[in-house]
Formats: sequence, structure tokens, C-alpha cells
Amino acid sequence: MRSIDKRRVVKVFGRITPGELAAIDEGLRLYLDLPETQRPDENLALSRREAQ
Repeated sequence: MRSIDKRRVVKVFGRITPGELAAIDEGLRLYLDLPETQRPDENLALSRREAQ
């Protein structure tokens, strides 16, 4: 399991901020002992720097 049904979270708790959603993701990562990953925009920035 790498995610939860965030639509259900919003339905139960109401409005969820992007920061709260990120906290949910981080909690799952820690609970499942998954390696830390980079955000897609960070990967793109690294790729562009490496191409230069």
C-alpha cells in the first residue's frame, strides 16, 4: 500500500490542505519503512542540471 483513498479522507474530514495531504504521504512512507523519494518537480530540475 503506497497511498490511501484521499477522496474518502476529504469526504470524512472536509477540506484538506496540500500540506496535510503531504503529511499523510509522509506518515505512510514512515509506517511502511519506504525510502525517501523526491518530488517529480525535483527530479525534473535535477535532470535539467545534469543535462547542462
